[in-house]
Amino acid sequence: MPSDTQIGGDYTLDYHIDCQEAKAYTPLAMQVTLKGTGYPPRLSNLVPKRPEYALFSETPEIKTFPSTKGFM
Repeated sequence: MPSDTQIGGDYTLDYHIDCQEAKAYTPLAMQVTLKGTGYPPRLSNLVPKRPEYALFSETPEIKTFPSTKGFM
């Protein structure tokens, strides 16, 4: 796999934000789910850092299951 590749396999990316509108300085919770098979990715830059907002994160919950097709 090329060195600049961050993900390899067959994945589905889904997200959920708990509201559509918010007032300034109101925290928004966002959940990102990545499911599939292949090389386990390390996506540290999934949400880019920008001066318009403060980004806080929790330790992600990671579950991997080895199979004949790769990790699931």
